[in-house]
Amino acid sequence: MAVFSDDAYNKYLGADGSRAGTLVGNWFEERGLRESTGEGRSVPQRHIPRAGLLVDWTKVPDAGPRKMDDTFERTYGPKNWVKTVPISKVIGAGEEDITGEVPIAPVVQAEGRIARVGAREILYRAARREVAEAELAEEDAERERKANERLFDTTTGSHFQKPDESLAEKAAFLRKSCKQEILHGPQPHRAMALRNAGLDIQTNVHYSNTEGITHARMSLMDPHMRNDMKVSACQGFRTFGKNSEFSKPMGECLLGIAKDDELEKMFQAEKTTNPMKQVGGVLPAHPQHQQLPSLALVKDKIHRQLAATCGQYAYVTLRHRLYDVSDSEGFVNKADTIALLRNDMGVTIEDVSNEEFDIWLTGLITMKKNELRINSLMTSLRPALPQSAKLRIMEVFTAMQPVNGVVQLGTWLATIQDAELRGVLTNAFGAEDENSVAEVPLTEVTLLELIADLNPLVDVHALLQ
Repeated sequence: MAVFSDDAYNKYLGADGSRAGTLVGNWFEERGLRESTGEGRSVPQRHIPRAGLLVDWTKVPDAGPRKMDDTFERTYGPKNWVKTVPISKVIGAGEEDITGEVPIAPVVQAEGRIARVGAREILYRAARREVAEAELAEEDAERERKANERLFDTTTGSHFQKPDESLAEKAAFLRKSCKQEILHGPQPHRAMALRNAGLDIQTNVHYSNTEGITHARMSLMDPHMRNDMKVSACQGFRTFGKNSEFSKPMGECLLGIAKDDELEKMFQAEKTTNPMKQVGGVLPAHPQHQQLPSLALVKDKIHRQLAATCGQYAYVTLRHRLYDVSDSEGFVNKADTIALLRNDMGVTIEDVSNEEFDIWLTGLITMKKNELRINSLMTSLRPALPQSAKLRIMEVFTAMQPVNGVVQLGTWLATIQDAELRGVLTNAFGAEDENSVAEVPLTEVTLLELIADLNPLVDVHALLQ
C-alpha cells in the first residue's frame, strides 16, 4: 500500500478531515487490520477518545465536524505539516517548491515550511548569481561594442596589402573606346567653365549667406546660354531677388516722384553691377541665429590664429608641418592634427573646443578609421579659389610649355619676384636652397594647390601676372 500516493485513493484531500473521501485505500487498510488484529473497521474505534451522551447526558456536542479516524495517519503515521499537492501537479513543475518554501529566503523552521537549504548555501547561491550576472553584463557589453564597430577594411583590404598610392603609375597602353564622346559629344575645354562666375562658391562663409550653384545662376553669366532666359533686374537681396519698385503706383514708389527717370537710372546701373552678389560673413544675417554654433565660425577662428602666428604664408607652412607628421600617402592622424594646431599654430581650447575639432575632423575621415587626407583638410579649411584665379593658373601653366603635363619647379620660381616667397616655397618642398629643387617636376594640380594655399592671405592675381 505504501507504493501508492494519497490522491490515488481519495478524490478530495484535505488536512482538516472534512472531505476525507474513501476509496480503495480503505479496503487495503481493512484487509490489513483484519489480518493483524482480527478486527475490522466495523468495530467501534477504541483509540479515539469518547465523549458526548454516553457518559454525560447533559453535555452539549462540540461544534464543527465530528472527529473521525484518518486512514493514512493510522497506516503511515502522522504527517509533516507540508503543503498538500497532488503528484499529478508536481510532475513538470520545474523549480517551484511544492512545499511552500522560498529557497532564497532566510531559513525559518515554521509551521507549513520545511527548511531544506542552509544559510551558507543561500549565500553561495547569491554570490554565484552575482558573478553570473556580471559575466552576462560583460558579454552583452562586448556584443554591443562589436555590433556598433565600424569596419573600414573591405575583404580585399583585410586579406591583401593595399598598394601605395604615391607609387602607382598610370597604364602605358590604355584602351580608348570613345564612349563618352559618342554619347555626349566632344569634351569642351575647361576654360569655358572657368570663365563663368556663376560657378563661384564661397566655402568660408555661413551657408545662409551664400547662394548655391544652379543652372539659372550659371546661365546668367554665360552669353551662350543667356539668350533663352528672361531675368528681371537683380536688385533684391539675392541674385534672383525681385524688385517691386517698378510695379508700385506713383504715390507708393520709394524712388521718388519721377518714377520713370529713377527706373532708367536703375537699368543703367545694372550694366556695371555684378549680378553674382554674395552677402558673405561667418555669422547668420539674423541676430537671433548668431549664437548658434557653426563650422564657418570655427574655421574663421582657426584662420585668424594662423594669420597671427605664421603670417601671410600660414597655409603653406601648415601644409608643410602636416606632411612632417603624415605617412607616404598623405594621410595624417586626427590626434596629430589637433596637437599640431594647438601646439604649433596656437589654437587654444577657448578658441576651438576639443568637441568642435572632433566633429569637424571626423567628417573629413573617409578611407581610414582615424586618419584623414591632408588635401581634404586644406580644402575644407581655406577659402576657395575664384574661377578667374583658376583660369589664370591654367594660362600661366600652359605658358611654361609643359612636357607630358609636367614643368620644372625652377621655371615657375624664376617668375616670382618676392625672395621671401621663393624661400617659403623652397622650404615647402623640403629644401633650403632654391637650386636644389629647380628640377623638381611640377604639375598643374600641384601649382593649383600652392596658389590656393597662398590665396587666403596673398594677392594671387598680382603673383600670376
